[in-house]
Amino acid sequence: MRRYETIAIVDPDISEDDRTSLLTRIKEIIPQQEGVIVKEDLWGARKLAYPIKKKPRGYYARYDYCGMGNAVEELERFFR
Repeated sequence: MRRYETIAIVDPDISEDDRTSLLTRIKEIIPQQEGVIVKEDLWGARKLAYPIKKKPRGYYARYDYCGMGNAVEELERFFR
C-alpha cells in the first residue's frame, strides 16, 4: 500500500447538509477500494489563489490515506 494525499475543494455556497454528504461520500470511497484513511483535515472556507468557476472562495478538505492506485482512480472519477 502506498500513502496518498488528496485535497478536495468544495463550493462554499452549497448547504451544510449537501457538503457533509459529499465529504462523507469521499470518505466512503477509500475503504470501498481497500484503502485506509489516516487523517481527515477540514480546513473550512478559504480564499482561493485564483477564482474557480468565478468563485473567490472554496471549502477545503484534506485526506491522508493509504491504498492502492484503484482508490486514487475512483476518487478522480468521482470528482469529475
